[in-house]
Amino acid sequence: MTMVNVAYTNTVEHSEYSEEEYGPWYSCMSSDVYGVCLERLDTSYSVYDKIDMGVDVAVGDTVYVVSMIYSSGDSFGHSEGHLEIIWCFKDVELAEACRVEYEKKTYSVEFMADNGNMVKNSNPASGYFEHISSIDIDKFTIASYM
Repeated sequence: MTMVNVAYTNTVEHSEYSEEEYGPWYSCMSSDVYGVCLERLDTSYSVYDKIDMGVDVAVGDTVYVVSMIYSSGDSFGHSEGHLEIIWCFKDVELAEACRVEYEKKTYSVEFMADNGNMVKNSNPASGYFEHISSIDIDKFTIASYM
């Protein structure tokens, strides 16, 4: 089994907060999933999610990262552009099936990993104030590091 690191950026582009205790607020983030590697370099501009794929992978293998962009909020305001790395797959059909499960917008999502085991995750975009903007499948070649 191989652990992989999904590399991405997540930057606050704009935010507004009221001086009032329960005043209005707003924030907007931009995100980019840009690679998958076996070893990670600590950089100030990157964030990594470590995923145990449950199967052997090597440098040069093709993998598919499922990610979701969503908004969240409360009665006073909202924020847009939250990034959630869902999973990394070798099989594009499993990645697509995972995307379909998240599109149902249930609190708990279950999907099959490449090793045949079922994975159960909570869905951060399932609440009353949450809205899914997109669920993407990005194709990457595994690098040794980034």
